[in-house]
Amino acid sequence: MNSPAKVKFLTSIQELLPPFNWPPDSYIIAGSGPMAMRGIREAVDIDILVNTSLWSVLEQQYEAIGATKNEIVIGRLEIWKDWMNLTEKIDEMIENREMMEGFPFMRLSYVIDWKQYLGRPKDIVDIGLIKDYLQRNGNFFS
Repeated sequence: MNSPAKVKFLTSIQELLPPFNWPPDSYIIAGSGPMAMRGIREAVDIDILVNTSLWSVLEQQYEAIGATKNEIVIGRLEIWKDWMNLTEKIDEMIENREMMEGFPFMRLSYVIDWKQYLGRPKDIVDIGLIKDYLQRNGNFFS
């Protein structure tokens, strides 16, 4: 299904990510990106979660920001070396990535774990949208 949310997000990542030529086993598109690619809802930004090897390369080229210097912003890309409650699972999440349209994405099961941890009103809504999507598509572990 090519929903407007998917088309918009896919167009953005096709434009922004290829010039970096990052190996797909070194990062995943996280946050609301996996939702946008499935047409669940639009993504406002592009969150990228990287392994320690790619982070080491990036921090030599770009300035890390934030109180703990854990984020690099390049245009609309927000690149992270950690991911709150899932930081210890970064390598696992990247290894278990889901390839869509040639790009590595965080699995929805991890998105749910992250959003449950955050527990903000918008996260509760997103969890409901993800669960509805998974029920309609017959797969709870995507």
